[in-house]
Amino acid sequence: MIKKILIVFLSFCISSVSYSKIITLKDCYSDTKDKSFNKNVYEDYKFIVDTDKKVVTLIYIWTDKEIKRQLEAIEDVIKRSKDKGLKTEHLESLRVIEKVNTGRFNINFIDSDYVVGELDEKSENFVSVFRQSINVFLQKKTVSYSMENKQDKTKRTYTYTCK
Repeated sequence: MIKKILIVFLSFCISSVSYSKIITLKDCYSDTKDKSFNKNVYEDYKFIVDTDKKVVTLIYIWTDKEIKRQLEAIEDVIKRSKDKGLKTEHLESLRVIEKVNTGRFNINFIDSDYVVGELDEKSENFVSVFRQSINVFLQKKTVSYSMENKQDKTKRTYTYTCK
């Protein structure tokens, strides 16, 4: 009987379920724009690291007030362009602002302190003309987000601080 219990115990130890972890960095804000999470602009802004699926998901949700402000700014640009006699067809797509935006980054490297990923080209709401990547610093709870224009090779990097 003791042999059977020992065998069962050892088989559980050997065939243990793989260790997976989901880490959520929430209330993120860009250090260049704000000094804390801005509830007037975003309802939510977070990065979710799933070590089992090897993905990082970015989710941000605009407030209704911010969507209204952005749409008013877009209408102003279109009006001023029309007043100057410029064509505005290319600006019409700016009138569509999604309330909920998501991006999915495939993890290329992960350890206990650091995650590196690149945007999955199938992500919705993200412009494919950019090569987008992230570096997540888990201990510091910061994210470095880079966008490189595939056509002219210009690059922008933003740093986000999270809770």
